[in-house]
Amino acid sequence: VDYWTMQRIGRVLIGLQGLTFVLFSVYEWHRFSLTQDFSAYYQAWFLIAHGNLNPPETSFFLSAFYLDHFVLIMWLLAPLYWVFPHAVTLLVIQDIAAIGAELIAWQWIMEYVDRSQLDKTSRIVISLAAVSFLIANPWMYWGIAFDFHPYTLGAFFSMGALWAFKKGSAKYGYIFAVLTALCGDVV
Repeated sequence: VDYWTMQRIGRVLIGLQGLTFVLFSVYEWHRFSLTQDFSAYYQAWFLIAHGNLNPPETSFFLSAFYLDHFVLIMWLLAPLYWVFPHAVTLLVIQDIAAIGAELIAWQWIMEYVDRSQLDKTSRIVISLAAVSFLIANPWMYWGIAFDFHPYTLGAFFSMGALWAFKKGSAKYGYIFAVLTALCGDVV
């Protein structure tokens, strides 16, 4: 098994995990298994998309949505409502962000494994262990469950920023860093 085969195996497994995330999100949405936080983000997303640029946050009785952790990314996500006008869209965006962060981590791991001076068997074992840890991490599943978390988007953007800076692309690094900041004070 060579580097490219391991790379493809990892991507396929992470892709299957992403499909599982999306199916689980749709299942949760159809079963009304979402929390109060989801209603707050969906309400803001819907209202901003419909022209209310200072929406209230009625789920937690705040006078303005931006007071809830200063999550400004919702203003950038609002135009997606007009492309995919369905509540489950927010959950799918979150799923894509979680998988995107994992794919960046996987690529990073594989580059280090490829550059290492280890024998072929050790590289395969480390690669399989790494993709297993990424896929079996229970916090990934818990992070996408029952809610929309802009912090998941923040994790993807911060991984993108780190990756871009590591690769010497300051322009993209700064873009991803700004997007990370727009995901709120928790990120």
